Amino acid sequence: DSIKSRETGGSYLKTGFQLINRQTGGFGIRRGELVAINALQHNYKSGMTRAIFASVALTNIPQVKDNRKPLLLHVSFEDTLNDSLEYFYKFLYENETGKEADISLMSVDEISSYVIKRLTVNGWHIELRHVNPYIWTYRNLCDYIIQKETEGYEVHLCAVDYLLKLPTIGCDGQAGGEALRNLFERIKAFFQARNIAFITPHQISTDAKMMIREGRNNFVKELPGKGYYAGSKQLDQVF
Repeated sequence: DSIKSRETGGSYLKTGFQLINRQTGGFGIRRGELVAINALQHNYKSGMTRAIFASVALTNIPQVKDNRKPLLLHVSFEDTLNDSLEYFYKFLYENETGKEADISLMSVDEISSYVIKRLTVNGWHIELRHVNPYIWTYRNLCDYIIQKETEGYEVHLCAVDYLLKLPTIGCDGQAGGEALRNLFERIKAFFQARNIAFITPHQISTDAKMMIREGRNNFVKELPGKGYYAGSKQLDQVF
């Protein structure tokens, strides 16, 4: 979907995937929303998060207030920065050329230069970052956003791979899953107040694997409303 998103006044971020746009009423991701990419392990959750992130940069022309700098952020608590750059390079190059990307002889600088050039073509500022999650809490993530705002940026989208990796230090709740639910609640409230779309992959719980083992035919249709989320069945209250 190559249509540039102007008609919604900057309140939506259209993705590059026609079916996702149809699924969201034709608009894409609404700024201020928390979006979870849910799937079983090894089912392209991180890849889909990155693909949506890249497509937002390619299919939207930024609209900002007060001459601020429009910013899209990708923070990985799992893969290294080089891993993320290699994914973005392959995704962008292969979709642009229709040819398989070969990065075996390319330097990190060459890969990084191509990725940034492509993702900034519509006027976005892009920041890709890897963080050890064990030295951060949700407060550090929020402080990072506030820091970017003080530097003159207007953050439109923050993709975090995976929010689940963050410790729940400072969150309310003692019983299993309560602190994790509160982590998501705090993040949702923070980004909603700043009108920033937040995307994170999240694994479906092992309980859902039983459906696969049992040979259920309508696996996806059986998930909604049943709390099949890793770490806390209460997360569906947040989503």
